[in-house]
Amino acid sequence: MASYVYTASGSANASANIATDKVRIATTSSPIHFTNSFPNVALTGTVTCSTSSAVITGSGTLFVSELNIGAWIGNATGNTVGVVAAIHNNTSLTLSANAEVAIAGATAKYNPFGVPYTIATANSEIIPANSTERTIIVGQGNIVSYLNVSGASAAPFSITELGMPHANTGTSGIIIPATLTVTTSTTTTTTTAAPTTTTTTTAAPTTTTTTTAAPTTTTTTTAAPTTTTTTTTAAPTTTTTTTAGP
Repeated sequence: MASYVYTASGSANASANIATDKVRIATTSSPIHFTNSFPNVALTGTVTCSTSSAVITGSGTLFVSELNIGAWIGNATGNTVGVVAAIHNNTSLTLSANAEVAIAGATAKYNPFGVPYTIATANSEIIPANSTERTIIVGQGNIVSYLNVSGASAAPFSITELGMPHANTGTSGIIIPATLTVTTSTTTTTTTAAPTTTTTTTAAPTTTTTTTAAPTTTTTTTAAPTTTTTTTTAAPTTTTTTTAGP
């Protein structure tokens, strides 16, 4: 985390590339206009182009490694030159239309995402004098453009990086949204008891066999004068009871 001190003037200027996603800006005796922006990145070498042609010619340039189809190209003050349609080699490319402004052997700026970097204007947000904006989302690798408020005296102000750099370092041109969504993975472990098995042993039905004696028959023969009585007694009753096992 670093802190930088700048002094605004009547012309827009830009901070160094910010190494973290957020910054704190503190003014002293004068207010400033500011805006955050994609990085103000200069191409290697110099370029030449005219408003009557879509071709840009480079000298000592590295178009193949530094640019991509769809990249925005502007002049040193942030005016749009055009958007890259074709890269022929390290020193020649074609825009999607004729160049909007001419460049004659001078440095050009670029942004890989096809949009111009933003410069502070009189319509940009104001931070009053002797004030602190504590959390400003800039995006790692991007810049803060600043401008003196009309009529105010030039005075220093500071930009302090907040947090730590992450893997996306350098002039990436990625602006982190103001709202950061953090998804936390939650793992819930549920232990379910093994199903309970109840074994019920039902006794086999009880069988009761009852043998009932045949009815008793009594025959009485009376003879005169002798009486003989014959009695037939029923056989003993047998009862069989089968009881279920335990």
